[in-house]
Amino acid sequence: MEEFINFVDRHHKPIFIGVVVIGAAFILWTLITAISLKADKKTYLTLSFAPTEAALTINGTDYRTGTYEFQPGKYTGELHYEGFTPKTVEIEVKNEAVTTVTEYLVNEQQGLAYYEKHAADIEVLRHVSDSKDVGDFLASYDQKYSLMEQLPLDASFDNRADSGFPGQDLVMVSIRNGNMHKKCEGTLCLLVVGKKVNKNKVKSVLSEKGYKIEDYEVIYEKE
Repeated sequence: MEEFINFVDRHHKPIFIGVVVIGAAFILWTLITAISLKADKKTYLTLSFAPTEAALTINGTDYRTGTYEFQPGKYTGELHYEGFTPKTVEIEVKNEAVTTVTEYLVNEQQGLAYYEKHAADIEVLRHVSDSKDVGDFLASYDQKYSLMEQLPLDASFDNRADSGFPGQDLVMVSIRNGNMHKKCEGTLCLLVVGKKVNKNKVKSVLSEKGYKIEDYEVIYEKE
């Protein structure tokens, strides 16, 4: 036991110094690693606009939908696109992070209804969280679009009053999703197919389901 105590007395300083050196080296390595990682981190600004073609002008430079490496700080810019009411946008770009900004413009002629014909822009609007107008528009749009999940619908009608021929009294008419049709211009598009169409019957079928034909782009096509 005495020999062990003597050994510790003789070597405690070198051991202590060794521990200190190793500890200091570890701390230095940790600091260097932290600084290195910090240097590798970048600051980004991700922009999403409706309409997609809109541009945000900051300090004379136009930024469109996309992701940009940016300097942290507070910025004020103008979001604009021809035919839309411009908007002032304030942004705070956070250091070493991805700052996401989603904004929209209102069409001067059609208002938010403009977006009913632009599916990609609709998805951008879904990420706008601080606008009651956008929320109301999306609720209305989704209610209209819910019709698409019920298609096709039968809009056949009795044609006896017109034909007078037995066996030719029932005209088969179908209401289908027309969004893939070449004549379709928007996202609320109905295709009505039949040899002959009774538009009042089509309107009645939609009304029974709780929809207004005026809310849709309707394409009539003979079978």
